[in-house]
Amino acid sequence: MIHAGQFATSPPQYWHRVELSDDARFNIHFWVAEETDGENGLFHAKKA
Repeated sequence: MIHAGQFATSPPQYWHRVELSDDARFNIHFWVAEETDGENGLFHAKKA
């Protein structure tokens, strides 16, 4: 469990589940390793 004021980092293969309460607030930040080609290596969608 992650409490108020705490943070956690998890790998992309991990299934994330957020249980919300009436006053729950959270942020999600995504990043990619520097050696990864973010345009071609991360996504499999093709540009039109």
